[in-house]
Amino acid sequence: MKLLTVVILTISLLSACTRERTQLINQEEIDSIREELNTRTCMTRIDSLSFEIDGILYYAAISEDNRPLAELLPDSLPVCPVSDLEYIIEETETEITITCPSGHGSMKVEK
Repeated sequence: MKLLTVVILTISLLSACTRERTQLINQEEIDSIREELNTRTCMTRIDSLSFEIDGILYYAAISEDNRPLAELLPDSLPVCPVSDLEYIIEETETEITITCPSGHGSMKVEK
């Protein structure tokens, strides 16, 4: 009889402990994690694009090519991996800004 009581008590304690560990995260936390991953993925691609643009500007400077950046860029550019929309590239006299049209962020490249 004592053995049965000990076994029942042990099982109830173990089931109480495992309930807390297996509790699911709520939808709000999942959405937050998904949005953070989307933003990081997009910003990683923007970072790669800014590195590529920096290289294009470097080679244009070496060859004394003074054309605007839009003429130096390849025909197809990377797009936002989340929305598949093309990045917005704006050029001023001192910098180039790459912006995600989906609102994931932007990055500046100095000329």
